[in-house]
Amino acid sequence: IYTGMDEDQFREIIMAQVYYDQLGEIIRDQAPLPDPSEQQGIIAVNVQDILMPSRQDALDVIDRVAGGESLLEVARSYDMAPSDGQTRRAVSRDQEGYPPAVIDAIFAAEEGDIIGPIPTDNGWYVARVLDQQLDILQPGDITQIRNEYYRQWIIERLDDPDYTVEYDNWQDYVPTDPLPQDVSPLMRDENFTLPDDQFAETGPTPTSQPLGISPR
Repeated sequence: IYTGMDEDQFREIIMAQVYYDQLGEIIRDQAPLPDPSEQQGIIAVNVQDILMPSRQDALDVIDRVAGGESLLEVARSYDMAPSDGQTRRAVSRDQEGYPPAVIDAIFAAEEGDIIGPIPTDNGWYVARVLDQQLDILQPGDITQIRNEYYRQWIIERLDDPDYTVEYDNWQDYVPTDPLPQDVSPLMRDENFTLPDDQFAETGPTPTSQPLGISPR
């Protein structure tokens, strides 16, 4: 009513937006996603662990834990329970202070396994594996990958002479009497201004999610 735009012009703009959205769906579906078998790698392993002064003590710990005692109970019997109350820790591949042999054993173990005794510079290492933390691709990450793929697809065609780029085919029809903000307080000037780079990249969100939570 207020714009002076005829029906054909209005239909052209609406159709362009519909085509843009439909094209986006088609192109986004072509985005290559990480192979599930590759992206669901183990990023950390949750363990309860202890360092014993002798190999025999470490073997005794293993026997008691295998017999049903918790590692925390065993540690208390040796007066070696953690002072901060921490009963589990997440061990990553680059965990500081852990020898390579210990790291390898932890990552090779299955949930519930007892590993050790492993000799270290500070004693004999024993651990019970609780669970694993996997690098799992979340729905939001998939959306980010697909949107970025479409964004790059558009950018590659901005300078292609076979494509026509129209940014402002609607701005001449924004009414001036009454002004948009007179019609609705939501129709402010900034809502009619394109960003400097409408295809600017927004950074991905890394995520990791534990498979499960074992009782402490």
